[in-house]
Amino acid sequence: MRIVKLNIISVLSIVMFACSGEPSTQETIDFDELAGETGVETIDTVVIDTTNLLDLSTYAGRLMNAMKNEYEADTNAAFHVMDRYSFNTSEKFMLTKKETVSYGSNEVTPVAEFYYYSFADTIKTNNAFYNYLDDLSANGESDPIKLNEELEHLKSPPLFMMVYDTVIVSANFACEHKSNNWSPLRDSMLSIYGKDYRYFIDVQCGGPLRWK
Repeated sequence: MRIVKLNIISVLSIVMFACSGEPSTQETIDFDELAGETGVETIDTVVIDTTNLLDLSTYAGRLMNAMKNEYEADTNAAFHVMDRYSFNTSEKFMLTKKETVSYGSNEVTPVAEFYYYSFADTIKTNNAFYNYLDDLSANGESDPIKLNEELEHLKSPPLFMMVYDTVIVSANFACEHKSNNWSPLRDSMLSIYGKDYRYFIDVQCGGPLRWK
């Protein structure tokens, strides 16, 4: 019995020593793993019904209502890179200007594609945004895009995008429409979705990319 007791005491001593000698660790996020996450866990894509622009109970309705004097709203089911990642909800629509603008010797009708994505938490928001930046630079064959570092040349059509804790909103348009004054749309988006963003990128046709 004495041998058994000694063995038990020895085992307990070893376990206690191992526990006391093990350094405490904190959970960390591997950026490479984060940036590689794809696949939508919950899909709830809403193609906005644009027949009622006065529905001020929704952000989309408020934005369309704010722009209704200058733009006609229409549905938009186009694929966006953000569709690849784990979002909770998505809203898409288009805004077509009621007047044309000059593009060289031609007249064109400006169109903005609006996209809204909400996410479960900041980690998923970051994952989608970082992957979007990687895709943007890869498709444009430009230098890698780094956070808060401006880039003079980027093979991309114009866009502006606001990134919040769990929401990303953006407006994209064609290079042919760059002469249009997009400031009212940008200002309305900031007014409705808020100025407390974490990132704001403004990309001109072919660059530059600016952080606001």
